[in-house]
Amino acid sequence: MAKSQPLEAEKARRKAQSEKDQDATIQDAANKPIPNAMLQAADNRQFTIGDSIGLAALLITVVSVVITFPLWFKAVLLSFSAFGCLVFANRSHWTHGWKPGARWSTGAALVAVLAVLGIPQFVEQWKPQPGTTMGSGRGSVDQTTAIFMECAIVSLPLIVPEGGDLHVIPLNRKRVKNQNWGFYDVRGGLKVGSWPDKATVMKSVKTHNPGVWACKCRVSNHGPTNVIYLGGPIDIWFGDKGGENNRIRYTPVISALDSGKDFYFYLVNDCNISVSAVWQDTARYGGPHCQDHFLAAIS
Repeated sequence: MAKSQPLEAEKARRKAQSEKDQDATIQDAANKPIPNAMLQAADNRQFTIGDSIGLAALLITVVSVVITFPLWFKAVLLSFSAFGCLVFANRSHWTHGWKPGARWSTGAALVAVLAVLGIPQFVEQWKPQPGTTMGSGRGSVDQTTAIFMECAIVSLPLIVPEGGDLHVIPLNRKRVKNQNWGFYDVRGGLKVGSWPDKATVMKSVKTHNPGVWACKCRVSNHGPTNVIYLGGPIDIWFGDKGGENNRIRYTPVISALDSGKDFYFYLVNDCNISVSAVWQDTARYGGPHCQDHFLAAIS
């Protein structure tokens, strides 16, 4: 019995010591500072560097699909994408353990695929297509269509071709206010005629009216694009009153002006007062796909 008592006492002492050591370990763990990496992982509000790069790439991809960027900006994005392919081939967890030669070869292959897919599209976008505009929005100027106009003074009466039409804009204040577009067509008969008739011209001469002249205009298409319609505005002033308040905007509409073709029309003063007309520098036309474009510097 004397022997068993010291054994029991030793077991009790060891048990108490073990519990004391466990309490000390728990206390040390509670007092030990948490590493920064663990704090960053625990804070869900902050992205890691990988998450940030991935989200930024996703946003750029979505925006590039929704918004059409200018060509120079696309070239910058293509360059960054090529650089990103090289970085990906060397740093990704799939290829990081490969030999350097294999990593660089993979990166070069990715860049080559990107170039094959991207560069032909850049070349196509760089070339201006017939009937397209350089720039965007209202007022963009078509650089692939060459429309020219020249005018000259001719005497009345005008010659009406046999079986043809004579396209006339009678400069009459009441008419151009009520209808500010189009032409008055004089139909030709079975033989060559004249307009106006000689009696009307002689009456004008007898009343000392100097309005026995007309303005003959030729519109020619020197570009590669067929024009479905062309509307070139003309500003008209009657009498000696100028300024914006007295200006009347008239738009003769020319239909189907194919490449290499000409269109003739005439401006004829139909009033007993003087008339001034000024052709504008820009015109509006519809191309093969019925889109509106603007032509610059019509001369």
